[in-house]
Amino acid sequence: MPVLPALTLPPEIWQIIVHLLPLHGAARRTCLVTSKLLHDIVAETVFSSIVIRFGSRYCVPEVSERELSRAWDILQYIARNPSFAANIKKVVIFSFLEGSALSEQRFLIMALRQLSNLRSFTWYNRSPEISPDIVAALVESCPRLDAIQVPIPQHMHPELFRLHHLRSIHIRLFELFEDDHTSDEYEFHTLVSSNIATLRELSVWNSLFLDSIPVVWQNLTHLELLTAMATQDIAQLLQKTVCLESLTLSPATSWDTRIHEALEPNAAALPRLTSLKLLDMKISYEEGDDDDNPVEVIANFLRGRHNLRRLDLDLGCAFQTLLPLFDGFQWQELESLEVLGIVLNCAIDLNDALMMERCIPRGLTALSVSGYLNKHVYARFLETFSGFPNLTFMYIGDQLEDVLDFEDVVGTFQRLELFANANTVMDIERQGDGTVLATSKWSARKIKFRTVEDFGCEDWEWLMRHHSIADDDQY
Repeated sequence: MPVLPALTLPPEIWQIIVHLLPLHGAARRTCLVTSKLLHDIVAETVFSSIVIRFGSRYCVPEVSERELSRAWDILQYIARNPSFAANIKKVVIFSFLEGSALSEQRFLIMALRQLSNLRSFTWYNRSPEISPDIVAALVESCPRLDAIQVPIPQHMHPELFRLHHLRSIHIRLFELFEDDHTSDEYEFHTLVSSNIATLRELSVWNSLFLDSIPVVWQNLTHLELLTAMATQDIAQLLQKTVCLESLTLSPATSWDTRIHEALEPNAAALPRLTSLKLLDMKISYEEGDDDDNPVEVIANFLRGRHNLRRLDLDLGCAFQTLLPLFDGFQWQELESLEVLGIVLNCAIDLNDALMMERCIPRGLTALSVSGYLNKHVYARFLETFSGFPNLTFMYIGDQLEDVLDFEDVVGTFQRLELFANANTVMDIERQGDGTVLATSKWSARKIKFRTVEDFGCEDWEWLMRHHSIADDDQY
């Protein structure tokens, strides 16, 4: 057979070839059954991330039983096959069970004992909560673990403080609405202090970050703060996070965060910034107000940022208020920009759309635009964006009516690999000449609990992070 001589290529060459294959689609799976050499190479990526589901979100009996049976099979296979377990770098747990789920946790602990190469551990939901025994298994059996994403109850398990050398901590603290937060602050600081030398990425859903150790601020490269912050706190953050490369800010909806007041005197802050996401800002401004337009201040903050590669803006204001970004702003100054998201919490007409089109850089690889768009604006956007030569991911969210035909998108966009709108998310698998081989629609569950592995591209996941896609709140 002609394929056999090719398999005599050095394994290093095959590793390069395999890593050029799309993460999704049939190509990598086919390699699993082609030869032992290709199987061993592909297994490192195909099985590098494992998803375990304990039950179903809505506790549908037949679905829960099927998911539990599958979870037990996977965990037992991992526990009994160390060679397979060695491929696994990331474990994601979705837990939707009542009670303590002792059997499920025992199976998981048995599997964790084999995962010496595990780098990342994620636990979604609190039913049941992650147990101290599971954390102990991570500490004792997973020496390379450097990233955790876990929901934590009001009092953290002491076992968490034994996790050292963490590079990334994504954590949500619950029940923080009582008057006394002293215990919460102490426990959070203890966890951070345990990883002070290595911690570079932090995502928290409360203001505990503001009280954390200053040296942590100086070392962070990625930060997500997803609750309200006072203006002076944002200013302090901008001044002290000198190494920050990625920043996400999203105030609570009930707070009026005047972020522009912090940005204006710190326009030169964050010189290394490559990714900026401002969400749910709900900027209020009308022509004739005594203060400057907050969007003008944000535009000034963006000017001259030649390293900025990803930008996602949800400023929550009328299109007229957004004009400083589309009329006079020199987008060519953002010469590295490849990923752009714009949320329009207003209706726009064709004239508005034309103004946006003149500004949006044509070299983008990923684009998200959402708002109150009618069919004429949709058609115009499709015509314009189809001319972007590097666009491989696009999301167009319409809050009024379903006017977008998926078949038109597939036929119009020659390089698009993933498309999403208010109703669907579609993978598009193509041949080298752009011909569509297959399309596959994401399930509601996949949309709701989407991961980097689902997208197949970290940029795409970042762009849609903290946004609702295709009514994912309905799942």
